[in-house]
Amino acid sequence: MNSNKNLFRLLLVGIILLLLFPLSLPTRADVVKGDANLDGEVTVSDVVAATNHLHDETPDVFSSEAADVNEDSQLSISDVVGIINLIHYGAYDVSGIVSPSATINDWVEGNGGGEELTQSQDFGD
Repeated sequence: MNSNKNLFRLLLVGIILLLLFPLSLPTRADVVKGDANLDGEVTVSDVVAATNHLHDETPDVFSSEAADVNEDSQLSISDVVGIINLIHYGAYDVSGIVSPSATINDWVEGNGGGEELTQSQDFGD
């Protein structure tokens, strides 16, 4: 009979705790696309988290759903580029090209909508 009292008390405490502190599981509406590390904002750290995940070094806090910005149910480099687009342009460009106005031909010709990258840069002395 004593064990029934203890079980009842434990159940009662559990119910009270749930009423005071309801479980707040994230819903689909709570997922911020690009916020791979779930810190509430889309930053370079999300790019790092997604890249690490792709290299089998998934951070302790990581959301595959948030990192999958192109919503194809697979995490790939295009999602990393999508996160960069979100940071830089505030939107995800479905073409996967970093500059929303650039075309593949622009990239091939070295006019990818931004500064052309070179192998060396003069930093001065």
